[in-house]
Parts: sequence; C-alpha cells; structure tokens
Amino acid sequence: MLRNPYLWIALLILWMLFSYAMFYPNCCVGGGGATTTTNTAAGNVVKKVAPLLIADGAAFNTRSEANFTFARSGAKPNIPSATQNAFRELANYLKKNPTKKLTITGRYTSTEKNTSSQPTLGLGRADAIKQQLVSLGAGAAGIAIADRLENNLSFDKDLVLGSESIDYSFGVNAAATPPAASNAGRNLVITDNTGDTFTTSAPANLIFDKSGYEFKTPIDANVSKSYKASIAHLKKFPNKTLTLTGLYAEGEDNPSIYPNLGLARANKVKQQLVNMGAKGNQIIVDSRKTGIKFNNNQVIGGINYVFANTTKETKDANANKLAKLEKDLKAKPRNIYFETNKDKIIMDAELRQYFSDLMYYLSQKPNAGITVTGHTDSDGAAAANKSLAKRRADFVKKYLTQNGLRNKQMSTDSKGEEAPIADNKTAAGKAKNRRVEIRLK
Repeated sequence: MLRNPYLWIALLILWMLFSYAMFYPNCCVGGGGATTTTNTAAGNVVKKVAPLLIADGAAFNTRSEANFTFARSGAKPNIPSATQNAFRELANYLKKNPTKKLTITGRYTSTEKNTSSQPTLGLGRADAIKQQLVSLGAGAAGIAIADRLENNLSFDKDLVLGSESIDYSFGVNAAATPPAASNAGRNLVITDNTGDTFTTSAPANLIFDKSGYEFKTPIDANVSKSYKASIAHLKKFPNKTLTLTGLYAEGEDNPSIYPNLGLARANKVKQQLVNMGAKGNQIIVDSRKTGIKFNNNQVIGGINYVFANTTKETKDANANKLAKLEKDLKAKPRNIYFETNKDKIIMDAELRQYFSDLMYYLSQKPNAGITVTGHTDSDGAAAANKSLAKRRADFVKKYLTQNGLRNKQMSTDSKGEEAPIADNKTAAGKAKNRRVEIRLK
C-alpha cells in the first residue's frame, strides 16, 4: 500500500487532469453560450440551440427551449411557436404591470445591410420584437427600443439567435406613473417614437369636467392644428395606428355608455379626429385609472397619445376580433330600456360592454350601420304610440352620437305597438314591450 501522501496527491491531480481532458471536448463547445455540441456514440454531432430567457429580477422570468432567429441583414424574426408562448407571457406581464418599462435593444454588425424602415438594423430588429409584443396585448407606450453596434455576433448559416441579437431590460414607465399634483396648463404634445420622426405640440390642451367625457369647445386653434398634423402623419403612414388612452380618477361618476369614463373620453377625442379626416380604423382607444388632479373640478389634457406600427399579426388578430364581434352583434338585436317616466337608459355592465363592442366594430367598419327602432306597449292610441316610439328611438340615436358614433351610421324607425315581444295583458309584459331595439344592419 502506498504510504507516501505526496504520491497520493500526485495521483489525484493526474486523475483530475485525465477526467477533464476526456470530458471537456464532448461537452461545452460554442461561442457565448449560443449553442452547444454533443458527440453521440455513432459519431454524429448534434447542435443544441441556447434557450431564450427573459427575466425581470425575481419578479418575472420566462424561458423557452427554442429560440428565434434573424437572417443576416434581416429585421424580420423567425419565431417558433414555443418561443411565441414566452413572448405571450412577457406581454401579459407588461399588461399586468403598467408601471414597468421594457427596453428592447437590437444588436447588429457593421457589415450587415439595413433592410428595415428604422434608422439602423438594430432598431429594426428591436422594433420587430416590440410589435410582436404589442400584437399580443402589451402596451406600446411601455416598450422602448434601442440599438447597439456589435461586430462579434455569431452567425450560423447566416442566422443569428435572438438571445445574441436582442437584449431586454426593465425599468419604470414614467408615462404610467401618476402625474404631478398639478397638471393644469399642461401643453399638448404628440410624438411618434416608432422611428418615423414626428412631433407636434400646442401651448394649450383639451379640458374635461370632472365626471364628464365631453371636452370644452371650441377647441383651441393650436390644439386643432396639432390634431391636423397628426392626421396628416397617419395618412402618410397608413400602416400606423394612434392609440388614445383616456385617463380617469377614482371617484368620478360615469355618465357614458362605456365601461369606464376613460374610454368615453378617448372615444370622444377619436370622434373629433375622425370628423377632421382621420380614418377610424387607424385610431385605437384605451383607458387607464390614475391619480389625476383636478383644478376647479376640471382636468386639462386627460388623453395620452401613442403611435405604433401595425404588424401582420396585429392585422390578423383584429380581423378575427371583428369577425367574432360581427357574428355576436348580428345574432340578436339588443333591447334598451328606460327608467320609469324618464329619458334615462337603464345601464348595467353588460350593456356598457355591448356599446363598447358596437362602437369599436362600427369604427373599424365605416360602411356598416345600425337601425334604432322604438317600440311601445298597447296602452293608448296606436298613432300616439308610434309617435312616442319614434321619439324614444331619436333620443337613443342622439345619445349614441354624443358618445362618439357617427350620425350617418344610424337610422331610426318606429313600430309603436306593432311588434310586441311579451304579453301586453300583464304589467311585466308591457314593461318588456316598452323598448328601443338596436340591430346591426
């Protein structure tokens, strides 16, 4: 038996060196962790793509064993379905955390050609990933893009992995944080940050009353000028959209037909832009509850403006949404009821959502329209009932116009007592028959 300890140490070192020499060549070969290669028993070399990993500290992480790629000089990513799931998780995380700001940095080399519409290929790659996230529901305002020239990117058969060509960093979304204590006198500023240089501003802004969705008129001439410039920018770039985010505060009443006051304010501004020549299908409305401050029960501004580029995925998703809405809206008419002896519609959450869906559909389909038909019970003279039903239908049409629907997309009719849906011999039946019916044409 060996009794010399130094000999044991020497043998141990030799064993470790031998093990390393046998193991390392078969394990981890590849630049920057992009790929690994494994020699199989049959002598074949199998390449394993590095996984996609996106993390925001301990708050969020998503992983995909697959990865996306860019072609050399390419700005359009090839995204497998497994990676799409990781992006969907990231988009959901951003939606649930509007105060988060994601910066996507696209890397590129000096020898690549810029085939994108952005100033650099890096920005083009970053914007492609941003639009992918936006198509999955993430807010465009919470995503910024940047670029970095880096000549040591590893290409394999003229493809570079997403884990090498795209970086993700999280921060605070200043646009989603509550505004300062006083936002009175805040100027209007509308900027396109998607790469197509555009900005317009005005030393004035819209003014909304507390719990109101109609802005004060007439609009300041400088605000009107900025709106006209924004509309011209949309016409120049028909694949762009402008998202109007209506702000509202806790404690404000909602007298509109929409699920919240923010959507009502955004739709009112959308109506103004469409009346000035914008296409309704280029304007998207959104809302956000925030800590806005009021001066003399008024808020100055109340709307955020964000441009985005429309991707094929976004167009396909919108087409599917419109097809479903059309099917649902045409399935059956919607009956509107009034409070007893009042010109006030009985509103609930379901009806507000119906109106929101209807307004969205009609804004995307300018040639579509609705018929608003008034009905009564059988009490009183038939001629008087027909006149009463017409007045109720006209009231609903006017109400919808005030909430942003274009007048030319509506027509009214009156059936009086001619088309009951319940028994006029009972009080409950009569109440059901006293209605205004909205039907998609």
